[in-house]
Amino acid sequence: MTLSLATRAFSLFVYLLLLDGVAIFFFTRGFLLTRSELSAFSNCSDVSGISSCSVKTFECLSQECKMNDNKEEKSASGPIIQKQDTPHMDEVADSGTASPSDHKVEKSNGQCWTRPTIKKAIVLIVDALRFDFVAHSRNFRGDPKPWMDKLPVLQRLVAEDNSTARIFKFLADPPTTTLQRLKGLTTGGLPTFIDIGHSFGAPAIVEDNLLLQLQRTGKRVVMMGDDTWLQLFPTQFSKAYPFPSFNVKDLHTVDDGVIRELFPALHRDDWDVLIGHFLGVDHVGHTFDVESPRMGEKLRQYNDVIERVVTLLRNMSEPGGLHEDTLLIVMGDHGQTLDGDHGGGTPEEVETALFALSMNRRSGGCLSKALVSSCDVEDPVIGCISSIPQLDFSATLATFLGVPFPFGSVGQVNAELFDLVARDPEPSPMDLPGDSDSSLCTLRMLERYKEILCINSWQVRRYFEAYTAVAITGLPKQDLERLETLYSTAHALHETHLCNGCHLSSVTDVEVEATITRRMIDEIKERVEAYRAYLSAAASLARSQWTQFGIEWMVIGLLLLPASIAVRAVALYRLAQNVQERWEVGLLPVKPLLVNSIGSSYPVVMLLVLHPLFHGTPFYSALMYIQKNVSSVILSVTIAASVVAYMTASPRSFSGKKFRFWTGGSRKSRKFPTVKQVDPRSVVAALFVILHALSLFSNSYIVAEGAVINFLMASSGMIYLRYAIKARSKIFQALCYLGFIWILPRVHSLALFKGLKAVEGSGFFSSALNSANSSKMLLLQLVLTITTVGFPLVALTWLIRWKLSKSQLSVGRLWRSVQTGTAVSYLLITVYWVMMDLSSSGLVSVPDVVMRFVRLDIPRTIYFITCAVISAATAREIHNWRVLGSKCTCAAELLLRSGTVIVAGFSGSLMILMGRRGPLMLMLVAVEVWCFLELQSLTSCGKSRELTSPDKGRKQPERIVPSFGPSADWGLIASQVFFSTGHSCDFNGLHFSAAFVGFDEFGFYQQGILLAVETFGASHMLPIFGLPILVLWGLRLTRSSARADDKDVVLQVTKGYLWFSLVQAIITTITTASVCIQRRHLMVWRIFAPKFVFDSVGLLLVDVLVILATSSFFFFSEQKQHSS
Repeated sequence: MTLSLATRAFSLFVYLLLLDGVAIFFFTRGFLLTRSELSAFSNCSDVSGISSCSVKTFECLSQECKMNDNKEEKSASGPIIQKQDTPHMDEVADSGTASPSDHKVEKSNGQCWTRPTIKKAIVLIVDALRFDFVAHSRNFRGDPKPWMDKLPVLQRLVAEDNSTARIFKFLADPPTTTLQRLKGLTTGGLPTFIDIGHSFGAPAIVEDNLLLQLQRTGKRVVMMGDDTWLQLFPTQFSKAYPFPSFNVKDLHTVDDGVIRELFPALHRDDWDVLIGHFLGVDHVGHTFDVESPRMGEKLRQYNDVIERVVTLLRNMSEPGGLHEDTLLIVMGDHGQTLDGDHGGGTPEEVETALFALSMNRRSGGCLSKALVSSCDVEDPVIGCISSIPQLDFSATLATFLGVPFPFGSVGQVNAELFDLVARDPEPSPMDLPGDSDSSLCTLRMLERYKEILCINSWQVRRYFEAYTAVAITGLPKQDLERLETLYSTAHALHETHLCNGCHLSSVTDVEVEATITRRMIDEIKERVEAYRAYLSAAASLARSQWTQFGIEWMVIGLLLLPASIAVRAVALYRLAQNVQERWEVGLLPVKPLLVNSIGSSYPVVMLLVLHPLFHGTPFYSALMYIQKNVSSVILSVTIAASVVAYMTASPRSFSGKKFRFWTGGSRKSRKFPTVKQVDPRSVVAALFVILHALSLFSNSYIVAEGAVINFLMASSGMIYLRYAIKARSKIFQALCYLGFIWILPRVHSLALFKGLKAVEGSGFFSSALNSANSSKMLLLQLVLTITTVGFPLVALTWLIRWKLSKSQLSVGRLWRSVQTGTAVSYLLITVYWVMMDLSSSGLVSVPDVVMRFVRLDIPRTIYFITCAVISAATAREIHNWRVLGSKCTCAAELLLRSGTVIVAGFSGSLMILMGRRGPLMLMLVAVEVWCFLELQSLTSCGKSRELTSPDKGRKQPERIVPSFGPSADWGLIASQVFFSTGHSCDFNGLHFSAAFVGFDEFGFYQQGILLAVETFGASHMLPIFGLPILVLWGLRLTRSSARADDKDVVLQVTKGYLWFSLVQAIITTITTASVCIQRRHLMVWRIFAPKFVFDSVGLLLVDVLVILATSSFFFFSEQKQHSS
């Protein structure tokens, strides 16, 4: 049975989805791989054999050194790495499995690689803590912002005399989402980009980490707060008090739970490490923004909590007290933008703060003076604020608690934090009687810090060696050689110093002693800096080479994506020859595709069956690789063969007939009709697409992609204006089109909407109304709401009804149902925002029952109306197809009607998800689209909008690209809408609060659907279902003549969808090539990889939506068969 054009068009789009999906799958398999996670774990006994890091100076001094061994055992800092001082730990096996939760517990007697410097650690995490929340406003330019100076207790504690508190800038590595940051903080590694996909479903960490080491050495860890901790570490806590974390509208449940459990725990001695994770600041940012008054309230609450905690700890920190040797850490896991978003790598997102307070008032405090540290902020009151990479947190805290470093840690022990908590040890035999107290302190602390860095460097070197041995490609040889050179240099200096130190015991001249001490300090500083140079280089290498790229899979993906472009181009060329029946069949030559695809897999199968015969040959390793990845290899070969078959299929294979011109006749008769007329507008559109694509090779242009789109649209608008002036028609529409191109990107940043998010009212209204009395305040509140919500909805309704009243689509029960449903949705949206504004402003006391109905039931009602309208339209068309048959409407009318119904019915749900800007934004988009559609008559190929030539038997001249220009501009409009609605190709552009419109509880699927609809609804869903309106705009629908043109309607709409998806495929292919070329670029994970993810998802979504849109082809294609 011969397939109809509609069926072949639908099948073609399914094939393109398969082709794009396989290409993106293979590329992501090679590019977005996680690093190799090693199954090795650090043990206390590991350092027993590295005696080179021990204090050999003590061994070669007088007998007094040996007498001080017991004193050194009591020292509050320094390593324990001498074999005689580190007995092998008895291991108690809880289980024979190798999972982290079942690892053996080691009896460390409170010490392991290093002697503990603290007994207890309290880690209070403030999620999304910006650096300027903690640092004083005097350190920033301009006037103080509303969110600054709300944590004065931290500033006051650091400014105290003889303070043992410090503030640091805490630098996170992107991606800056909570799960990835917690993983990085506890493992000491760099979670790779692909881990972003686990943000809503955290898998348990299986590699070595700080909490596992604490558990194995008998430390008790108590957690309270964000339940993400329990997902990452399900068995590592002795006690846990998790609270649900994904409801961003809930500002207090998690924080109140932490406060409720925190203070009783501080009085108990059943823990060694206490973790409290507050979420209020993060949720305020997502729900409102940083400038909201709610942010100030939440920060002041934290200030009170911290002050109470410090007071309690100080009251219990007397000698012999419970918290005599307790360290308090208050830190953020990441920052946030002013809009409350995070996930990317901007300074606002990666810069957070760390505050450390040691309860031990006998700390040394002399190490920082000897070592030069970076000063990021010079505060006139508290002094220098330096930075600490989050990569260093795990190794540093492990040192303080006396547990092994996690095996995969690549951070270094921070000198300033170590100086804050480490006591000045008792005098050693190295001390010379003429030394000053300051010099002695510096000498002893430097010596011990050098010894810790020695162990630290050995551990990092050990990890790199193990990683290189296990990973397929390992690390670059030249980089490893450079690291090994740095390590050898540092270790040689270390050994030289120890040897020279053996001759100092004979020094008795007091005048020389001070000079010798200073020389020793300089020498030890040189060794310390050498180790720090090695560790810094190792961390830099990890950041640049962490991911193990699968080049072979990336190449396959890069080859298949251009192949999908070529398939679209060939399909468009064949559709251009639409009067020849063989080219219609050639839209999807089923027989060649099936034969080549199935046949191509046989050689692979035979090679696998016969691979033992190739043993010992150069091909055997390749065959074993194919056997290991057999499913992927067969899939890629099959897809590639189908592409070759599609590209090379001849007209003979399309119809199975021998055409006369193909087998004989003159050479001229064998040529296909050449088309020489070219649409200038399409040429300009092609140039714009090329410019846009080439700009994606630059990270700066990717960041400014919204501005690039606006520039290209403005250029296109100027061309339309030129056409309008030349034709003396549609000048008003051209000017309006240019005006809306300028206005639309600026709506998101209007001061009227400052502080408004998708689920709540605004602090803007509160500040604007404070100066008026209550009655005027209420009136102004209503006026503002009606202006920003009611008026756009009324205008949008009027625009739709006014335009459609001129066509036959505005009659019938279906359209009346659509009008009613849309009007009800718009009315509910207005009621929703009126009530939300009144409640948030405090002008009217709204009962909780009413507000619950407004928050939950109104959005759900709007969702239901959307589903009902779309379902009714679908059921109506199915009814027409099954019952009425040939009496149904024509194809053009059906496509226009279905597109209009979906766009109108879907608009209500989209507006409620887009928040306060939704109604105004969609109204402006609708007017801009109307102007654009009106301008198409200026650049149409002919003066008539008839779809076929009156002379059916003769090929009429037509342009090469009759619909490329409008389709490319349609894609630019879609991209502009994406960026104008506050989105970006970065994860901080996701509006997570939209996922909770109408819901209080977190559900993975329902929240995922709402977030996807809000992100891609206006920029992908509406343009796809509205594309037939563009293609058929201005067509005069008459039932008498239009039914004969169903085939041509399918042809034109298929062309439109092919052109639109072709532009998306070109952009995605260039993005993929760019990210492949720039895979070692400094900004690859910060800029290029997120852009690749968004473009890839966008292309697949376009393919899926086109399939759904073209499914309506079956209605009138089957009707045509019925009628015939």
